Amino acid sequence: DDGAGTFAGIYIYSALKNGQPLAFCNHDIDYETLYPENAIDPINFECRILGPHKRGSYQRATVIPSVIRVGMYAMHPIEMSSGAFQQTGIKSVQVRAEIRTIPQSAYMFCADLETVEFCGDAPHFIEASAFRSCTKLRSVTGLPARLRYIGDQAFSQCTSLMEIYIPKDVEYLGEEAFSHCNSLAKVTFATGHFRHIPKECFY
Repeated sequence: DDGAGTFAGIYIYSALKNGQPLAFCNHDIDYETLYPENAIDPINFECRILGPHKRGSYQRATVIPSVIRVGMYAMHPIEMSSGAFQQTGIKSVQVRAEIRTIPQSAYMFCADLETVEFCGDAPHFIEASAFRSCTKLRSVTGLPARLRYIGDQAFSQCTSLMEIYIPKDVEYLGEEAFSHCNSLAKVTFATGHFRHIPKECFY
């Protein structure tokens, strides 16, 4: 690894949720922070490094790396908690990890999020409201061919989203999946697996 992934991984998985550090899962083993008092709070992290910015205002990309190295240990994140980054100030996301599912409300209400890039063959599922109300989100790239499911309201109210590509293995689109995407001008379907566009999917 180039080192950047290590830093980004520790940074992400030290995120605080309800006052507690987020855990992650690797090969069916759950990991948690042993010393919560040493965890980095990402809401204040940029403020300490870059100066007095608005609380929750990030100045660079957030990367979910394929490997997190801590000393002699190498861990490969495969799961993310529901609501893990909900209502934070991140501006861009690059997912390198083989995280099978983007869970419910993972990035909901991230009002400053502008771009999302997926690298590799994951995810296979994008759950309900995963990116709901990311009003500045204009670009979602790299959705893998193996993506099978886009849940209810997954991208609802992404009012800046201009284009979306539905990969070939998608079997299910949820109700209101792209509702109220006022700037959506182009939708490309590469899939032939589903036979039904559900209620208000592109309302």
